[in-house]
Formats: sequence, C-alpha cells, structure tokens
Amino acid sequence: MEKLLKLIFDIKNIYKVMPVLLLIIYGPGVIIAFFRLGPTPEVLEFLSLFVISLVTYFCVYKLLKVIIRKKLVVNAGLSVVNMSNLLFFFYFIFIAYVVLTAPAIPLYLSLKGASSNDLSHYRELFLKARTGFDASLVYFNAIFTVAVLPFSIASLYIVKYKYRHFYLVFFIFTLLLSMEKSLIARALLPLLVLVVNGYVKDNYLTLKRILVGLGLGLFLITFLSLGNLANDETKLISEFVDVDPIAAKYFVVNNPDNAFMFIINRTFWIPFITSIDWLTYYNTVLHRELVMGASSSMISGVFGMDRVNLERLVFEFEWGQNESGTGSANTVYFIDIFLNFGYLGVVVSNAILAFIIRFFEFSDNNAAKASFFVYAYFIATSTLIGVLFSSGLLLLMFLVLFVKK
Repeated sequence: MEKLLKLIFDIKNIYKVMPVLLLIIYGPGVIIAFFRLGPTPEVLEFLSLFVISLVTYFCVYKLLKVIIRKKLVVNAGLSVVNMSNLLFFFYFIFIAYVVLTAPAIPLYLSLKGASSNDLSHYRELFLKARTGFDASLVYFNAIFTVAVLPFSIASLYIVKYKYRHFYLVFFIFTLLLSMEKSLIARALLPLLVLVVNGYVKDNYLTLKRILVGLGLGLFLITFLSLGNLANDETKLISEFVDVDPIAAKYFVVNNPDNAFMFIINRTFWIPFITSIDWLTYYNTVLHRELVMGASSSMISGVFGMDRVNLERLVFEFEWGQNESGTGSANTVYFIDIFLNFGYLGVVVSNAILAFIIRFFEFSDNNAAKASFFVYAYFIATSTLIGVLFSSGLLLLMFLVLFVKK
C-alpha cells in the first residue's frame, strides 16, 4: 500500500500527478461506457480530447523543464507560523459568521435525523445559495479551505509548530459542518502527501491514522447524507433507478443506497458520465457553438458578455434545477475549456497547466507542492479558470514567493 501511495503522491515527480489522477478518475468510466453506451460520438470525442490534453501537457512540460532550470529560495519572507496564526484568526471569524447566519447547520440536522432531500437543500443554503453580500462567502470559503489553510497546516507540520494538532482538528471540524463529502480531503490530503514522502514524521500523525481518518470521514459523511438516520421514510435511490431510465444512467453499482457503493459510483462513474452530458449539451442544445469564455463569471464580466453558466445549465439539462437554483454539474477542465474555445482552448489550457506544475517545481516548497494535490483533484473535476481565480490557485502561487521555506 505504501509503495502504491508513493507512486501516486510522489512530490519529486509532481508532474505525474495530473495524468495519473485523470487516468484513475476517468479510466474506469471510459471502459464502462463502451459496454453501457457504446462508441457514441460523445464518448469518442471525450477520448480524443483526453489524448490531446495528455500529449500537449507532456510536450510543453518537457520544453519548460529545459527552459526553467533554477529553483527558488526565499530566505527573507513571511514566517509560516505568524502567517498561519493570522489566517486562522480570520478563519475563525469567518466560520462564526457563516454558522450564525446560516438557516441551519447540515451536520447538526443530519444527526437529528433529517432526510437526504432536506440535507441536500440545506447544504446549498449553507453557502452556495446565499444572496447579497453573503453571496461572496462561497468565494471566501474557497480561498480559506483550498488556497491558504491546507498550505498553512502543511507548513506547520513541517516546522513542527506546537499548536499544529489543534489547528488541524479545528479545520477538519469546520469542514464537516457543511456535509460536503470531499471537504475533509482538503485538510488531510497535503499531510498524507508529506507523510508518504517522508517530509513529516509525527508520532500522532501517522500514515495509518491519516488513511483511517480519510476513509471514516468520507464514509460517515456519505452515510449521513443518504439520510440513513432520517426520522421519516426516505425514498431509496434504487427505487428511482428501477423506474426511471434517466436516473439509471448515473448508477453502475448494484446497491447505490449502500454508502460504500455510492462512493464507488460517485468516484469512478459520475465524473465521466457528467462529462459526456456536457458534450451532449454542446451537441444538442448549443449545436456546437462555442460560448467563448462566457461560462466564466470573470471573463464575461471583463468583456461585458452575458453569463452562460454551463455548470448550472448542464445540471438542469440532466435533472432539472433544484429548489435553491444552485444545482451544478462539474466536469474535467478540458471539457469545460472545449465548450468555451474549442480545440485551441484545450491545447492552451494544458500548456498553462504544464507551466503551473513547473512553477511548483521551481518554487521548491514541499508544503506548497503537497497542497497542489488538492488543486489537482479540483482541476480534474472542475474548470481551470475557476480553480485559478475562484479557488485561489493563483493566490497560493503568489504566496509561495513570499513565504520562507
């Protein structure tokens, strides 16, 4: 197991993380699709975009490795301890405001026996469905929980700061409040990478404990979000699948109501079939007309274009919109950029991705490299433009330039 983890999370060969992650997440889906869907135009186009992405990425990376040979050393800069103390102070204020102004706390509701539908609704209201000034909370949350705090905690464990365990436990607890399944990985994944690579050796934070924490956290949140403690009679997913052929398309496991089977389906099938839905939407609704960056709130705002929120439109295309109107269907970065700028966008986006990887190698900051693994997952399941700006990847890259190693 340790050798496998070392192969996947090898900091010294961080350039491999994106190809490996893409193969792990979308490889099984491609195989399943050929048996369930056949070689449809969307499946074949996904494969062509996949191959173009990998070829472009590797070619540009090899070129940049020849051009950029030096490594960055920051001797006079921000102290990671002082920076982290300040960041966690502001994060505490942020979380307190979110909790006090939220209609309900999803974690608390789940323990009280709320149904899966109610939990889904209140998860949206916790951050995503806020209006007015509070609409900005989802962006502040991304900056805190993706960009700066995982990097801070990873840095604190490297320097063995005495309050590092307290910060980690507090961070994990706040991530669990919203009942989003993947959030716990934001705190533990960078630490897993550092432990696997031998950069953190801690009596309390061992590889076994991290893996158990990740597994139990993911299983527990999934178990609760399926409404297994619900006071009322929750309708099972399998009942929808049996009567609705559209719903059946999204499940390839025998028992989707089982938490473990649900995780398997969510990890290895949903990302792929959602990407196919994006291409289907592109073919049947957009009639292969590119949106030219209008799917990005930043690009559409700068150039005065009407926003085309593809994530919500595709979700509505799949299921119809949810009660809060915030239902979103994420997809891999090269599918999103393809609907925006075509094949040229796919080539350019992978060139940018290769540059980002080379930057982290150039920065030679192990905490930052470990934190990038969180971003790698986001890029594999979301938009590159959104990850760069809304999720704070550019902020992290900027921060690395001013933090002492």
